Amino acid sequence: MQVLGELVMREDFLNPHYSLNEETFTARLNTHDAFDKEIAFKENDRLEIVLNNTGEGDLMTFCFRYKKKKWAVIPYDTFKLMSRFDELDFGKFSQLEK
Repeated sequence: MQVLGELVMREDFLNPHYSLNEETFTARLNTHDAFDKEIAFKENDRLEIVLNNTGEGDLMTFCFRYKKKKWAVIPYDTFKLMSRFDELDFGKFSQLEK
């Protein structure tokens, strides 16, 4: 028997700020100016947001689905996202508003 990988449990949702961030992202994504360019989203499009707060692998990952012209939180499934979707675009925040 050969082992090709190892299951690693997510711990990011245990962060005390996870729920607050999730609520904030959901509210902001559903505003008319959430993105810096016009994007024609299609029904069931997925969006993954990954925060790297420390640069040392301390990540928080959020996943959303576009349905009925609104973004909604969906359970994050790494394998489903990696195997069924192509990365169309990516970016970094150069300056965050306070």
